[in-house]
Amino acid sequence: MLEEDESAASMGLKTWKKNRSRREKIKLKYYLAGGSCRFMFETPASLVKERLDEALSFCSNLEVVFSGIVGDSSPQAVNHLIACFKYNGESNWMPVSKYVATKLAEAAELDTLKRLFSKYGASNPTTRGHLFELFSFKKIECGLSLRYRGSQEVRQWEGCPVITFDAKGGMQTLPAERTCLKPVNPLQGGYDAIIVEPRGKLVEFVQVTEADVHSFKLAFFAEALTGLGIPAAGWKVRVVFMVPQDRLESFRIGKIKGCGALEKYGWKGGQEERQAEVAGMDIA
Repeated sequence: MLEEDESAASMGLKTWKKNRSRREKIKLKYYLAGGSCRFMFETPASLVKERLDEALSFCSNLEVVFSGIVGDSSPQAVNHLIACFKYNGESNWMPVSKYVATKLAEAAELDTLKRLFSKYGASNPTTRGHLFELFSFKKIECGLSLRYRGSQEVRQWEGCPVITFDAKGGMQTLPAERTCLKPVNPLQGGYDAIIVEPRGKLVEFVQVTEADVHSFKLAFFAEALTGLGIPAAGWKVRVVFMVPQDRLESFRIGKIKGCGALEKYGWKGGQEERQAEVAGMDIA
């Protein structure tokens, strides 16, 4: 089912390189199918998405999916949505894939994501990372406070709508107001979100991470700025690594690639690590 490779089209990726590597095909399919062997290896991606979307239409409660109390006998018919994952000998029921988790999180309340992070985040690093990313997007939409490393300054981020964005396809017209652009491509490198503020002529790239170390690949930022049609003159470009509050001081930027890619936007080649910002978000 990897050879048919309908994954990109199924997720709305109209602009996508034709000759994908086998590794990319597997990653795209896994984003949709996750822990379901049937979906991963026996079912075309377009049909996987169709069945998951149908099941999602009957279930809008993220907490019951995590609890594992739904199944074949449930009137909600959500057996396609859950899978049992093991970590350190412990079994946990969770959304079958990141696609399912993302869709459910979009409909969930902020307090629901807080409870899930508190209850399940400590048991599995992968789960913790996914929940932190989902929580971050919900906070960006509602508004949040971030404490910046170094100055310890607390900045308030105004809430804004979150819309999808295809970095390779570009965008014909920028949003009129402050907007968060979320890459439609789950394999997007470099950043997880782009916040565009046309009135202030500001572009803020956001990399959400739970890891202790994260790479910094500047070519992706330059590509996105070109796709958005952001001119070098008059616009300010920032990059923020958003981490949990308790990792604000310990987090570090790892390998840097593409030094000089943002020079025309005021970033000095070879000094990008100094210009990038690290900000901590409190989940409590």
